[in-house]
This record gives sequence, C-alpha cells and structure tokens, in this order.
Amino acid sequence: MHYDKPPPAPNTNCYTLIHKYLSPSHPLYGTYITHVTLVTQLALKITKGLKLPYKDYVFIKEAAMLHDIGIIYVHHPQILYMHGRYPYATHQYLGYLILLKEGLPKHAKVALRHGLGYYNYEGKLIRPRTEAEKIISYADLFYSKSTEKLWHLRTTNDVLHAIYNKWFPKNPTPYVKFFMQLHKKYGPFAFS
Repeated sequence: MHYDKPPPAPNTNCYTLIHKYLSPSHPLYGTYITHVTLVTQLALKITKGLKLPYKDYVFIKEAAMLHDIGIIYVHHPQILYMHGRYPYATHQYLGYLILLKEGLPKHAKVALRHGLGYYNYEGKLIRPRTEAEKIISYADLFYSKSTEKLWHLRTTNDVLHAIYNKWFPKNPTPYVKFFMQLHKKYGPFAFS
C-alpha cells in the first residue's frame, strides 16, 4: 500500500508526554528514547510490510514510542538509572495507568498488554490482542534496555534463548508457542 502522505515524524505530543514523565536531562532518558525508537522503527517496518492503513501506521508509531513509559517508576538492577520503587514486572500496568490518565486509552492498552504475556494479580493472562499490540510486542522482543545491549538487534535464537533461560524458565512452552505465531506472521517483514 502506498501512503497518500509521507510517513509522519513521531507525534510531537509523544515527546511532550515522554518529557512530562522523563526529562531529557534524566540519566534514564537516553536508554528510554533509544529503546523505544528502535522498537518503533522495527514495528513500522512490519506495518509497512503488512500494508496496513495509514491511520494504523500513525497509531503504531505513537503507541510504540509510549509502550514502556511505565519504566520511570520501576527498579531493575541490570538497567542503569532504573531506580524506581516498584518491581520491573509492573511497568506494563504502570504505563497503562499513566496513559489512561493522559486520555490515551488505546495507547494504554498497548502499554498494558505488550510482551509475550504475564499473569495479573487475579491470575488472568494479559497478552497482546490487537494487531498493533502484537506488532509492537514482537518488535519489542528484539531490543533490550540494558546498556551493553541497547543498540543490539537480537536474533530469533537470542529471543528463544531468553524465553527459555531468562524470561520464562519455569514454563517456557506457551510463550515459545506465542512467539512463534508472531514470528511466522511478522518475521518475514521485520527481517526482509
């Protein structure tokens, strides 16, 4: 599909919103902006490959830039300057709350559901549902926020290794299955 307009620059409101919660002078800012920009670029490559409508392209660009906004409140010892008060595993929910507060419910759902899935306090599986959520989640798996790997594009084997050994070592099978479903649909566009 050809877009009737050139691909948009990230919505200025995205940067305004990011800056509201994470100042460019904050030491975590460089990690955040680098990570979400790389995820956004890969998500948009997939979006173009799928020939999704222009409005979806714009939404995915905005939502990918904001999907990790909840990291501002979390602590993660392996990520430089991430010294918030909440566990890292809560960053999706915290991002959801931030984006709801900002009047962006659709973006908030991307923040809440991004990743391969997790169980909330009620034991309910939270996982990407919409095409945009799945595309952003898939792209996010290929970029780390850790300083030494920030610019490194993971391979499919790197992602599988992380699922088995780091992210879900107790029960990797359902997460591998979901990843492979996403990879079958989006991989040809992400890595062409």
